[in-house]
Amino acid sequence: MDMNIAILKQLDVERKKREHPNLAMNNPEAITPYAYKQNSANGLTRCIIDAINLTGGLATRRNNAGTFREGKTIKRDFGMNAIKERSTYTFNGTRGVEDIDAFFNGVNVKIEVKYGNDRMSDAQKKYKENIERVGGVYIVARNLEDFWIEWTEKTKQKFKR
Repeated sequence: MDMNIAILKQLDVERKKREHPNLAMNNPEAITPYAYKQNSANGLTRCIIDAINLTGGLATRRNNAGTFREGKTIKRDFGMNAIKERSTYTFNGTRGVEDIDAFFNGVNVKIEVKYGNDRMSDAQKKYKENIERVGGVYIVARNLEDFWIEWTEKTKQKFKR
């Protein structure tokens, strides 16, 4: 089955009805779907995570960004003006790791989300090669529909409702 925004919204409403049966029975119009959009990398990431989670899989977003450290102001005792140290950007993770880590039927899938003109860095390409070299599954997702085709092919996904 194809996956698109309309199906994703329908699955989200069904989940909310299961989680809130009293609300669904007493005030069904209060249950509205999330406003899914694929107009940014963050939006596409949310769509993919929810598509996996709403169809029987488990997906989480990886936080693999560095941390910005603003420079400190240093005061000198010998009459000079205060000096500001330079700001730094520190990274403590593994370079090139995926945006989404997912599981379905015992299969671990690494998913890198690329939106618009985004391209994989050399570190991401190397990480993808390493995952595939050890028999892992790695998907580069540019939109929900193409992602879902590759996801179902690589996980032998059986669509659940």
